[in-house]
Amino acid sequence: MQPLTEDRKNTIEFYLRQGFSYHKIAKIVKVSSSTVHKIRLELGLPARIDKGGRPKALTKREQQHLVRAVTVDGLENAVQAQQSLEQNLGKSVSVDTVRRALRDAGLVSFVRPKKPLINERNRKRRLKRACQHIDWTVNDWINVIWSDKAKVNCFESDGMFYVWKEPGKPLKKHQVHETMKHGGGSIMVWGCISWYDPGYIMDVVKNMRRTFILGFYKMI
Repeated sequence: MQPLTEDRKNTIEFYLRQGFSYHKIAKIVKVSSSTVHKIRLELGLPARIDKGGRPKALTKREQQHLVRAVTVDGLENAVQAQQSLEQNLGKSVSVDTVRRALRDAGLVSFVRPKKPLINERNRKRRLKRACQHIDWTVNDWINVIWSDKAKVNCFESDGMFYVWKEPGKPLKKHQVHETMKHGGGSIMVWGCISWYDPGYIMDVVKNMRRTFILGFYKMI
């Protein structure tokens, strides 16, 4: 391979500084991409030259503020994050810009899951009960019948709530929509399941008493 002339080296340098790709420069100057790469290293140029143009709407600090607002501070959506950015850093951007910044940071929007509201007292009781059964075997659990009540809305769903989270990270308290049972415009159903078979689903007209529940169990 013949050595490159100074003129061709200068041409390669020019296109490198313009931000052209190795492949495109190699095609223009009629050299290999590896030659273009070698020239870039000799010149000490970065892998990609900043050609200027429109600057980013948000700085890295402002983007980090948005990420913290929805992952740590408990803000629920891009609108609230936008307001926080303006109030705390004096930066005014559109909601779409906030959404793009959150996505660029690796966050995803999802429907906030629902779970029963559990107070601190019940949390401790549940943990204690779980610890009492930590050594149970499969044969022990075979003899357990699981039952629960659930609300079924008659007219419409309870709606969906979107929040932002980091992929692979566990859900935080503000990312869960806590609910309470027995809402209006709905019916309550009760059912159970065992190791062997599922039980019946029953329409619960009023609060279930112990004798009522035992009667259901005998039907299984």
